Amino acid sequence: MKRFFKAVFDPKTILHWENFVAVLFFFLFIFLLGNLQLEFLNPVGEAFSDVQLTDIAYSQFNKNKEFRQKDSNEESIPNPDITIVNIAHLSRAEIAMLINMVNGMDPKVVSMDVKLVGEKSFLQDKLLSDAFSRTKNLVLATQAHPLSDGTFDSLSHVPVDKFSRFGHIAPANLSIQDKGYEDGNFFICRDFYTKIELTKKDTLLETFALKTAHLYDSTAGQKALDKESNILPINYIGNYIKAFHPHQCFAAYDLKDFEEKLVDTSAIRNKIVLFGFMGDHVGDETNIDDKFFTPLNHHYIGKANLDMYGVVVQANAIATILNDNYIIETPSWIQHGLGFTLMFLTFAFCRNVHKNYPALYDGVTKLFSLILSACFLCLSFFLFLRFNFKLEISAIYYIAILLAGDFLEIHFGFIQKVIFPKVYGKVSQTRFSRRTV
Repeated sequence: MKRFFKAVFDPKTILHWENFVAVLFFFLFIFLLGNLQLEFLNPVGEAFSDVQLTDIAYSQFNKNKEFRQKDSNEESIPNPDITIVNIAHLSRAEIAMLINMVNGMDPKVVSMDVKLVGEKSFLQDKLLSDAFSRTKNLVLATQAHPLSDGTFDSLSHVPVDKFSRFGHIAPANLSIQDKGYEDGNFFICRDFYTKIELTKKDTLLETFALKTAHLYDSTAGQKALDKESNILPINYIGNYIKAFHPHQCFAAYDLKDFEEKLVDTSAIRNKIVLFGFMGDHVGDETNIDDKFFTPLNHHYIGKANLDMYGVVVQANAIATILNDNYIIETPSWIQHGLGFTLMFLTFAFCRNVHKNYPALYDGVTKLFSLILSACFLCLSFFLFLRFNFKLEISAIYYIAILLAGDFLEIHFGFIQKVIFPKVYGKVSQTRFSRRTV
């Protein structure tokens, strides 16, 4: 056994030229395969599009469970900082009445994730304007207009002046390429903007999530504002209570709940109250308007149903700031460097087994690839679950590690002996002659 390990893990053979050639041919093979138009593989590609292995930490391993407390009856305890109010399809007059009810319970911040563009009837706008005038720490959502290069030039969907003069205007853009079922794409909402720079006005604006958090907790808000990056990962802690979802966290109410006095003052007082659309009523899971895929989705491969309303996504972004619960992401150069190193070492190991123990090749190489992949996955999950440290490598490196043994069989049995026998023969003879001089 000692002799076996010494032969297959020989450090002197790691940088052997055959390892470099084999890796080169592997990437060439993947490149050619990637350029083939294989229509029958499209459903597979769509099912795995935008899937990250750390998503499983949320949906299957109960990440951030410490923020989802339950009482003695196993009922979810609402988040202590944030409460959500559903505007459903209410008119501006009804929203005004709802705001007045909330103001009567003394919230610390009221944030409207609602489009208030243009004017309605005089009476409706007057009632809503009066309600806003009595609201302290009011945040009104707008949208920053994106350009093709990823920058923003101006604001759109800006609330009319009769509303905006009573609060802070903040863009509510989420960092996502697409949402829902648009164009058949399945993109997950993982990140949020903290700051958005408008190139036309040379202005830096705090976003909806950051402005809300800043007004509620200036220390936590300033820490997020001081971060170098304008885009941060959302460290999801849960969905709203009453959702058909195991990760319930945020209390959510309808106008009817306030009218029937089902809302306790403690659910509002000194809290952030987010107004936004959550379907016809709280618990409406059939509506797909302003709804997103998130890492909490239990169907993390081949997602079927949108799982979180936009206002709840904003609540999770705000909670990330307030809880100082940031995800630490490894730079892409480290991910690629680590992935390539693991892949190269796997190829080197498989070559040594092929040269020294050909009879054991199939079983030993496959076992090694599985153990290495499993160990790295376990390490990644542990670091993410325990320390919010996101250590991932691209799927191409996992494929290379798992298929290294099979590919090297093709390399040694076909590429080396059939396609380029003379080239390999000359290189081997030259290296052999140099060793015997």
